[in-house]
Amino acid sequence: QTATTGTVTQPAEAVPFDRVSTIIEQRCVTCHSLNPTDDTFTAPPAGITFDTPAQIRARAGQIEEQAVRTRAMPLGNATGMTEAERELLGRWIEQGARVEP
Repeated sequence: QTATTGTVTQPAEAVPFDRVSTIIEQRCVTCHSLNPTDDTFTAPPAGITFDTPAQIRARAGQIEEQAVRTRAMPLGNATGMTEAERELLGRWIEQGARVEP
């Protein structure tokens, strides 16, 4: 993965999982958790949970589709996910969705 700066191509900055997990915690886990804190849900929608790094990594393709490409999630953008956060999630997935440091 590379980023073009003027005429010089440099490697894109690796996205650390701790930044990804912070976004997921703030924007997704309110609903997608075994214990949702959003009053709308008593169980995670579609059974999808993001409580562990393994669960987040396993759903990277769905995160890309729903939060990055179609922007369908968060539903109605209820948690206020920013374009910068969506872009960062997309870069993390493009870089292999690594959860280890």
